[in-house]
Amino acid sequence: MCVVIALYFQWTARVASGERFRWGKSDLFGYYNLLARGFVNGHLYLPVAPNPQLLALANPWDPAVDPALKMHDVALYNGRYYLYYGVAPAVLLFAPYRLLTGEDLPQNFAAFLFAFAGFLLYAAALFRLLGHCGVRPGPLPTAMLLLGLGVCQGMPFLLNRVDVYEVAICCGYFCTAAGLYCLLRGLMEPAGPWWLATAGLAFGLAVGSRPHLLFVGLAAAVAVRFTSQWRRYVLPYMAGYMAVGLGIATYNYARFANPLEFGLRYHLGGPGQNRVEFATANWLPGVFYFLLAPPEIGPVFPWIRLWFRFPFDNFNRYPLPPEYFLEPIAGALWTAPLIAFALLTPAELGGRPRGVALTAVGGGGCVLLFLISNHFATHRYVADFLPLLLWPALAVLAVLAARRRSAALLLTALVAYSVFVNLALGIGGPYFDLLKNRPRNYVRLASRFSASDETRPLLNPEINVRFQAVFTPARPGHAEPLLTIGHSHHNYYLFADRYDEQLHVYSQYGEQRLEHHTGEAPGNRPQTFHFLYTPQDRLIKVSLNGSPLFFHHAPLLVAAPAGITAGENHSDPGVTHHRFPGQVTLLERRVSPAP
Repeated sequence: MCVVIALYFQWTARVASGERFRWGKSDLFGYYNLLARGFVNGHLYLPVAPNPQLLALANPWDPAVDPALKMHDVALYNGRYYLYYGVAPAVLLFAPYRLLTGEDLPQNFAAFLFAFAGFLLYAAALFRLLGHCGVRPGPLPTAMLLLGLGVCQGMPFLLNRVDVYEVAICCGYFCTAAGLYCLLRGLMEPAGPWWLATAGLAFGLAVGSRPHLLFVGLAAAVAVRFTSQWRRYVLPYMAGYMAVGLGIATYNYARFANPLEFGLRYHLGGPGQNRVEFATANWLPGVFYFLLAPPEIGPVFPWIRLWFRFPFDNFNRYPLPPEYFLEPIAGALWTAPLIAFALLTPAELGGRPRGVALTAVGGGGCVLLFLISNHFATHRYVADFLPLLLWPALAVLAVLAARRRSAALLLTALVAYSVFVNLALGIGGPYFDLLKNRPRNYVRLASRFSASDETRPLLNPEINVRFQAVFTPARPGHAEPLLTIGHSHHNYYLFADRYDEQLHVYSQYGEQRLEHHTGEAPGNRPQTFHFLYTPQDRLIKVSLNGSPLFFHHAPLLVAAPAGITAGENHSDPGVTHHRFPGQVTLLERRVSPAP
C-alpha cells in the first residue's frame, strides 16, 4: 500500500498538475530555488533585483501598486526581496541539493518527498501507538488506515499545483509527523531523552515551515511535562525546540532587525495580506469555510470540485469582513468526516499513547482556531490542521474496530468516502491544471471512469442548444447565467445583465468576452437563444430570437452533455451567479462527438 501511495503522489505532482519534474536545471524560478541560491552565495535575500521604480515609491507595499513593478508574494525590505515563507524547506532540502549538485531541485518533487516521507512517519507512529494499546489490525483495517493516512490528509490536493505555498505546507506536514513519531518513541522507550530532543527539533522545524504550527510544539511540551520526569525528559525536549526557535529568531533579526518578524509586514500582495488579524468577525466565515462548506458535486468526472461558497443565497451574499481573503474551499468535515472521532481520544486511548494523541488533537485544534480567527480562507490551509486531527481519529477508530465489527465497517465506510472525495480534489486541484494543460489526457482519463455517454467529456463535440428565457424584474449588476458549457478551462459562458434595465448579453470563451446591447428591456416575453458549435471550423454561433448575436473562434472546447446547463453556472461563480433568477426552458440539446 505504501508503494501505491508513493506512485499516486508522484503521479499527482508530475502528471495531474501538468508540470513534469524539471531535472538538470540551474535557473528554475521557484521561490525556494531562489532562496537556496541566496544561501549558497552567502546572503539571506533573493537574488532578484527589485525594480528601481518600485523602490522610488513612498509606499511600495501599497496593494494598488502596478503588479508589473513588483515580485508577487515576497517581502521587500531595505531594497531587497526576502521570502516570508518558512525557511525550513530551504535548510532541509533546497540549499543542500544546490550545494551538492549545482542545480535547482524542482519544487514539485520536493513537495512529493515531504508529503511521502510525512505519510510514512504518520503511518509508523500510528501502528506503533496501536501496538502500545494492544491493537493489531488485520489486513483490511491496515489497508484502510494506510489509505486514510495517505489520501485523506490534504496532500493530493496540494501536490496537484505546487508552488512556494504548497512546499511550505508539505514541509510543515513532514516536520509535525516526525515530531509526533519521535515524541511517541521518546515517551515509551528507554532512550527517551534522545528521542524527545529530536522531537523538539522536528516541532521547531515545523514552526520554521509554518509559524502557526508553533501550537503543536507547545502541545507536545505540555504532554511531556505531565507524563514524564522534568529533568530527564522535559529539558531535552525544550532544548531541541528552543534551539530551532533561536535559529529562527536569529534569521528574522538578520533580515528585518526583529526576531519576531517573518516579513509579513513587508509583504507585496493584495489588500489585507500583509497582516495577521484576529477578530471575532472572522469566526462565522472561518468555521463555515474550514469545517462546513460543501464542495460542488456534479455528474461529470471527477464529480467533486471546489467552489466559491457563501453561507447564504447567491444574490444576498453574506457580508464577509473587510479584506477577507477567500479562495475556493471545502470544509474538512466534508473531505474527511472521520476527524470527528478525534474527540473520543481521551475516552478510547490510555496512558502515554493518549498523551501523544492529545498532542495532535490539541495542536491541530489550536491551529484550526488560529485559522478561523484570521481573515484568510483557502483550501490549502486545511492541510495545516487536518493531518493532526486525522491521525488520532484513525487511532480511535482502529481501537473501536478491534472491539466491534460495526466499528470496523464504519472505519471502512468513512475511509472509502474520504478517499473518494480527496482523489477527486487531487485530480482537480485548485485550478484544474490537468484539464488546462493536458485536455486530451483529461478526456482520456475521464472516459475510463464515466458510466454513460451523458457524463463522458468530449473534445470539440458538435453542440446544438436552443432554449427560452423569461426574465424577472431587473437586478442591475447581477450577471445572470443563460448557458454554461464545461467547467474550469476550455469552456464557455452565455450570460446577461441589466445594469440600465435594458438587456445586455455576453458571450465568453476563455479570455475573450463579447457584449451585445439589445437596446430594450426584455419584459416578461420569452427570449429564444440558439447556440451552435461546429468543430469543423471551430466556430461558436449565438443568436437571439433568430437574429445573430455573436461569432467566436473556439479552437478547443471540452464538455460532457451533462456539463451543458441552461440557466445554471456550476463552473465559475466569478463570471455569473449560480442560477438564473427567472425561468429557463430547454427546447433542444444535441451533443455528438466530432466527426
